[in-house]
Amino acid sequence: GNTQLIDFTQQVVDSNGPTAISEYVISDVNVYPNPVHDLLSIDIEKGILINAKLTIYNVSGHLIQSHNEIGNSPIVVSSLVNGVYFYSISSGQKISYGKFIKQ
Repeated sequence: GNTQLIDFTQQVVDSNGPTAISEYVISDVNVYPNPVHDLLSIDIEKGILINAKLTIYNVSGHLIQSHNEIGNSPIVVSSLVNGVYFYSISSGQKISYGKFIKQ
């Protein structure tokens, strides 16, 4: 079907070596509360939040939720089954990965 999988072991590799990786990583990402019950808040470095896309995957790597413009509003996760989830936050060429627990 339309199952989308993501491999969280992939790493950004650049021809300029590891020192260039930082330009592809979103710094200062804060996802809270963790564990979360209903609303997941996201704080990101200034200027990126407006265009940032949030994608949530389950532990099997299946796409669960996708949000194109995060903005300043919390993400509703109350419908998620309790457990561990991975997320990616991307904006332009930059990306950040992490995980949270839904209780």
